[in-house]
Amino acid sequence: MFSACIIVGENTDGLGATLGALVPAVADGVLRDAVIVDFSADPDVELVCDAAGCGRVVAKASLPLEKVGTSLRCEWLLLMMAGAVPQSGWHWSASEFIERAAMTVSPETVAAAFDYANPGFGKRDRMSELWRRISGHLLGRVAPGQGLILHRSHASPGSGFELGPQGWHKPPVAARVTVLPVTMTVPVPG
Repeated sequence: MFSACIIVGENTDGLGATLGALVPAVADGVLRDAVIVDFSADPDVELVCDAAGCGRVVAKASLPLEKVGTSLRCEWLLLMMAGAVPQSGWHWSASEFIERAAMTVSPETVAAAFDYANPGFGKRDRMSELWRRISGHLLGRVAPGQGLILHRSHASPGSGFELGPQGWHKPPVAARVTVLPVTMTVPVPG
């Protein structure tokens, strides 16, 4: 159904939690493969990739999604930041979105992101969540920590979609972003 691309910046602490959250999707047969795009200088990332059976692309600066897309097998891609953890059952919402999008005439014109959840407990954290929800639902603006599901066509040569240590610069201009009803807890900036 879809492939995962996990972006590892300088902070590698949450990579295990992110990979662990993908296990139910693999077990249910909706996640086919995963590649870790490693912008860190941490040698442990290679060990984690080997243990988890993930591919690994090492990068020092931003790189086009097309360089990673050739390593992934599915028509739909899930981009996530290391440390981001989706809510239980997330893969069913992702699968439903992909099924609906595949029925459209141009699946490359749609994308999806998870709802935003901040791991903190203060008022500032709740305000941050509220702003992200408003921004995502009304304007289609999503943060890299929310995850992004998009069609493989955005990984084609010349698409201009790039990955960097902080995620992607912005969702593809040609795609209208839908915010899914499940949350993704975003990594704490470190």
